[in-house]
Amino acid sequence: MHSPRRTVLRLGSLVLAGISGCLGKRKNDSGAADEPTTVPPIETPPPTPAAETTTDTETADTETTDPEESAPGNPIPAENDLPGDSGWRPGGSPDDPRSIEGYTTADSVAPGETLEFCVSTDPAARYHVAIYRLRWYDGAGGRELASLPTNRSRPRPISEPSGPRQLIGCDWPVTDRIDVPKEWVSGLYIARFVLDSGSAAGESTAYPFVVREPSSKRRAKAVVQLPLATQQAYDSWGGKGLYAFVSDGKRAYAISYDRPYENPFNCHLGYSIHLLRWLEQVGYHVSYVSDHDVHRDPALLTEYGMAISSGHDEYWSLEQRRGFETARDGGTNLAFIGSDTCRWQVRYRDNGRTMVCYKNDAERDPIQGLRTTDEFRSGKYPEAALLGVESAGGGEWEFPDLSVVNGRLDYPWFDDTGFEQGDTVIGCVGHEWDHVVDASPGDVEKLFHYEKRTSSLEGVLNNSDADTTVYERNGGQVFAIGTMGWTWRIDPDPT
Repeated sequence: MHSPRRTVLRLGSLVLAGISGCLGKRKNDSGAADEPTTVPPIETPPPTPAAETTTDTETADTETTDPEESAPGNPIPAENDLPGDSGWRPGGSPDDPRSIEGYTTADSVAPGETLEFCVSTDPAARYHVAIYRLRWYDGAGGRELASLPTNRSRPRPISEPSGPRQLIGCDWPVTDRIDVPKEWVSGLYIARFVLDSGSAAGESTAYPFVVREPSSKRRAKAVVQLPLATQQAYDSWGGKGLYAFVSDGKRAYAISYDRPYENPFNCHLGYSIHLLRWLEQVGYHVSYVSDHDVHRDPALLTEYGMAISSGHDEYWSLEQRRGFETARDGGTNLAFIGSDTCRWQVRYRDNGRTMVCYKNDAERDPIQGLRTTDEFRSGKYPEAALLGVESAGGGEWEFPDLSVVNGRLDYPWFDDTGFEQGDTVIGCVGHEWDHVVDASPGDVEKLFHYEKRTSSLEGVLNNSDADTTVYERNGGQVFAIGTMGWTWRIDPDPT
């Protein structure tokens, strides 16, 4: 029986091999891996039981496959060598969640652009905005890049649900601004809103945003799409989200980005954060975009050797979907490091600040046809035709096992990973997962598999297979992990 640590290294080796394999000769600007150390975990329910790999014979420890040495122009290794700051997490638990909160007026910015903040305090109080980049930083998980001057705000109104879509959006004035420095490295950032006065001084909330690579200086070999639309869909601020269980009464058919987050670090974005910490700890030269960035400019995907969909990337626009298809058909390599990806179609309004999705009430959508906001698989574009797999649902917090497919160790990506025939990764499938279906490409190959109804865990109610797959198209490769739980396993702290 292998230790959880060796399992992390093995799973990381396979993903690293897959990414390296997809990038091919383009991978040579990535950095070498350091020995993993503990990193503060994202607040997601830990898989049960802890991950182990079982095999009939003990094998030697296998370190993560090192990428080739960094080429000039890769800022990731130097950025992650800088001192980190574990204070990036929002602090305290305000008795009144409205004591301080805020949002940005854009979900992504590029260096040289101005980012605006809208902050409310209740009661009126002094505060400041601290900005952090989230990633490895020798295990700290983040680094503070700026602290804006102390300011003062007051209570701002919470709007009532508006119209048949039950939209809740704020129209708060801009309270703070920052001109994004040109030296800021592309990544996932947070604005931390910190109270400086009153009985709740020191408490804070946060709002995530993306810093893009400048379009005129795109040098990274891979681009990572961050699932901010999914994060918004599940958030309950103001009493409305795209789900009844996060809404007061009837769910919304549209949500506004002009509102704070009730929970900026729920598990949906957390799956991506686990992946991104691992990517940068290894040292790959990657850049980051929001899902709306891809909606707005789908062709940007073709400027990279590889496009990665990260974590719980469930809500896509038709433009996003077509952008990934065009990139694949042109030979760009794709990796879907998560599951339940590209399931629901959305439309954007108000310059991307409003997202519309009728979901299971799609018959109520006033726009019927190609852009009706229901599942992509509902007679239009099954997600399996792109990913190779389709969401099987899930929702359990007990995680079944995932096994190496019999006879697949000859696939080149398994070389030097340490996996052996019969190896089983315990507790890797969940909390949602994907499987191969009739709509999957005919040449899709399974690398790992979970057979339905074979788990003895009482909490596993989903009677569906789970698959990790790959297929080739026009010189490129499409890799789908097929489970959200995998990113917990490649983060140096998988709990």
